[in-house]
Amino acid sequence: MIEKETFKVDKPTLLKLHEKVAHEEALSWGAFKDVGVNIGGTDYLPPKANELDTVFEKGIAEIGKIAHTVIRAINYFLFGAKCQFFYDGNKRTSRLMMNGILLSEGGYPILNIKVKDKLAFNQQMIAFYDGEAIEKSIVFLVKYYREQNRHLVG
Repeated sequence: MIEKETFKVDKPTLLKLHEKVAHEEALSWGAFKDVGVNIGGTDYLPPKANELDTVFEKGIAEIGKIAHTVIRAINYFLFGAKCQFFYDGNKRTSRLMMNGILLSEGGYPILNIKVKDKLAFNQQMIAFYDGEAIEKSIVFLVKYYREQNRHLVG
């Protein structure tokens, strides 16, 4: 999609990416879930299945107002991860969307969470799910992104 310049921050792109991520892994792939789900390790309950189209459209409109590409991309990731549009593969699909934004809107490097940092990342995500302000997660991910890409700055 990036090479063909067809990547967009829209539902069809999200569904195509999810279809690849969760193929034969989730209850369904390439479509929003049609019943509720839980997130392991937290009491947070994502939006109800019948609300997902509206939540997605409103969220995308708000995220689109964010001027800085890196901040907008990270916001998309957090939005997708918290809304749980799918039965499984939400964080992975949201990371692909985030990285699509980074690559297609200015050629920024991707954000990749290294295995050695997965515990800290997951702890931050649980705090976010449990109601910690989004700003803390944005700061965490921006710092991580800068550190991960410090070798690219001259």
